[in-house]
Amino acid sequence: MDQFYKLVEKHYNGTNETDNEETISGDTHKVVSGDTLYNISKRSGVSVDKLKELNDLSSNDLTVGQELKLK
Repeated sequence: MDQFYKLVEKHYNGTNETDNEETISGDTHKVVSGDTLYNISKRSGVSVDKLKELNDLSSNDLTVGQELKLK
């Protein structure tokens, strides 16, 4: 229920998850709704090409819950 309230609050305030600018640190990142390789790249400092290389990705498609290597 808490997650629902947070989503309603974000919508009401005119924001959404894809605007998340929190820095990503660590060796891995678990993909959440709204994540793209581009915004993960910007938040982690790892290029899209490097993310694809580290994770053996042939496309930009991600799945919620997917664990991405950042190093």
